[in-house]
Amino acid sequence: MRTLEWDDKKRVLKLIDQTQLPEDYKIVECANVPELIDAIKSLKVRGAPALGVAGAFGVVLACTGMDKHEFKNGVEELAVARPTAVNLCYSVNRTRQAARCSGKACRG
Repeated sequence: MRTLEWDDKKRVLKLIDQTQLPEDYKIVECANVPELIDAIKSLKVRGAPALGVAGAFGVVLACTGMDKHEFKNGVEELAVARPTAVNLCYSVNRTRQAARCSGKACRG
């Protein structure tokens, strides 16, 4: 298992709960943006690269399960889930722009 991994069958982001290491190894599944935001805020996701990847997958979650208004609000909240995480904000904004440009991924 990678630190973060997309499960295409379940359409969830799986991540290793960093708060449980090294005593326990627990996988958390985030099926929507609020669950991912909670995982980020509760430090289940740690490290700049992992936060960046989580942010990008968060936009994917938003594209697959939110209308235009929810997408905008969810992605904005995701970008600031950890205010000091520059990689998180950067990847959310970059992925959001790519989703808009594709015209296929979402309506946001």
